[in-house]
Amino acid sequence: MESLNTTFLERFRYNPVTGLVLCHRTKKGDRKTKPDGYKVIGTSYEGKMYYMREHRFAFLSMKGEIPKCVDHINGIKNDNRWENLRTATRSENNRNVGLRADNITGVKGVYIRKNTGKYQAQIMVKGKNKYVGVFETLEEADKAIKSIRILEHKEFTNDG
Repeated sequence: MESLNTTFLERFRYNPVTGLVLCHRTKKGDRKTKPDGYKVIGTSYEGKMYYMREHRFAFLSMKGEIPKCVDHINGIKNDNRWENLRTATRSENNRNVGLRADNITGVKGVYIRKNTGKYQAQIMVKGKNKYVGVFETLEEADKAIKSIRILEHKEFTNDG
């Protein structure tokens, strides 16, 4: 695997200010954006094509190694500026996700209870749902869940 990483480093260059990864002069390489929004680079190695997400290549380029998990601080998957990347655990990375597409309240972690029409708030802590409470108004639920999220998720807090 070390030789494969060396091949990527020989064929591509990372600009930490802009976050761009470009093919190095005459070295052949492939770049594309995947349907999930992440940019990847690819290179042929020992007759087979290998791909690497650009944010992972940024760590290889800057630190000489690739962490298990890389988090985009601002949540934008193709913003690979060095100031926007940090190592994270899988759990920390999951805390930094935005609002779910099926959320109808517009507040992350808050949904409407069908039987009462009240707003229930909950967050994930250490792999388990943590009940925050049931509230009469969306504003109350929003305020409560944001304060708990800051307490529990710290710098990985993302309110959506």
